Amino acid sequence: MEYNGEGIEALAALIEEMKRTSIILLDKKVKELLKLLAYYSEFRDVLTEVNKNYVHEDGKRRALVTFVGRDVIKVPTDNKELVAFVSNLLVEFDSGAEDIMDFASRYFPSESTQGSIALFMKEVMDPFKKAIAYLVVNGVEEEYKGEGRVVAFAANGIYEQTESIIVNMIDEITESNLNEKDKDDCFLMLEGLAAALDTRDILMIRAIWCGLKKELEKNNLCKVQIGRMQEQMKLYLVLK
Repeated sequence: MEYNGEGIEALAALIEEMKRTSIILLDKKVKELLKLLAYYSEFRDVLTEVNKNYVHEDGKRRALVTFVGRDVIKVPTDNKELVAFVSNLLVEFDSGAEDIMDFASRYFPSESTQGSIALFMKEVMDPFKKAIAYLVVNGVEEEYKGEGRVVAFAANGIYEQTESIIVNMIDEITESNLNEKDKDDCFLMLEGLAAALDTRDILMIRAIWCGLKKELEKNNLCKVQIGRMQEQMKLYLVLK
């Protein structure tokens, strides 16, 4: 089919811009890329289709391979799974569940962080660009047939009911005696929790909350807010 939209051109330009940008600005570029994917209807339609039965935990496990004694990431060869995998990875970068520089250094080793980022762009983002462009132009013929799970959603309103709790946690952590790195780690987990609560995906909420709760209790922080969050999660049937 003939494609006359500007989305693919804009996506290609932004990915090329990511290759040239300073590594300290990569997080901002990831956010811009997600906004671009959400802005153009052709990308939204493709992402909706490829993610229908895709489970990211399983996708990451399949992408992780051992090469010469170390773990590396090999993106899927199937266009639909590739787009699903990378789009979920970008969401993880944006939420703080994964750090793009740590991820690149871990799975695309090089003599420098910049070198690892360059390999990541070549091995992950360039194939993503080509795959999503192909699906936009040719269509997603059938949804991804993976090891799917039925997503269980919490009731509407959980994000609104827990928003003030998260704000109070941020305030308490900010005023605590934690070192800056530990504070940043907590803030990233809180951002991830907020994103999960917004999606209402029960499994995702549980997974992030388990790690955050453990970290807060280890540092003797947010005891009252932990209790409030637990109550809300039980009320919305996220926890039993």
